[in-house]
Amino acid sequence: MANRVDRAKLALRIVEGIARGEPDAEALIADSFDTAIDAAEAYAYLAGFMLELLAVQEPARSVEESIARIRRLLDRGK
Repeated sequence: MANRVDRAKLALRIVEGIARGEPDAEALIADSFDTAIDAAEAYAYLAGFMLELLAVQEPARSVEESIARIRRLLDRGK
């Protein structure tokens, strides 16, 4: 399996396909990775990268503050 950056890029392509409503995208979640652990690590790395990006785009917030904000939004169901 590729390195974690490549796996995160693959995870992002799958997320993009799901967002576009591509019918085969959800099947790729399981089929694109050797193991469930590989998939989980790819999505975790992608999520961490996105949190860091969010924190950079909102300089007044740290990564921890961005995580707290996302958690609040998830708790509200948004």
